[in-house]
Amino acid sequence: MPAGTDDVAGRRIASVCLVGAKDEATYRKIEAAVLSRAGERLDAKRVRDDVGRLAGLEELEDVAITAERRGEDVLVVVAVTEVPRIAAVVVERRGRSSCEPPSPLAVCGRVSAADLSRARVALRSEAASRGDGAVDVAYSTKPAGEGLVSLRVEVTAASGEGIVGR
Repeated sequence: MPAGTDDVAGRRIASVCLVGAKDEATYRKIEAAVLSRAGERLDAKRVRDDVGRLAGLEELEDVAITAERRGEDVLVVVAVTEVPRIAAVVVERRGRSSCEPPSPLAVCGRVSAADLSRARVALRSEAASRGDGAVDVAYSTKPAGEGLVSLRVEVTAASGEGIVGR
């Protein structure tokens, strides 16, 4: 166990609490990924493996597992932060806005760095196929409600001379 947890290592797990899941499907995935169970002894390797499995879930942005003494037992708390979902997408080209999300981004989909990277490649490819030349693609988000973000995509000429597109 990490430093300062010697007082909980090896103690019986009284219960495992999952906190932060926004929907039943995500809750079930988290529950399946956590192998530390009530009634078993708290094991550092198993907790590290639980964190690794949770970190591999595309629905999650952040994971923390803590153990708190409860008499002779421990309470294990699994706290997660879900990757936000896209509430709206606005694409800016030449001062015109479009609500058509670039592939692979989708309204109500989750925002991942890999998806943003693929969308950047798709937008650059689209610009090249239209003869617009090289472009830069920038993203910004702002909160749009519980677990939601509004995504703004700005496509500009690579030279920085303004927004491109047709």
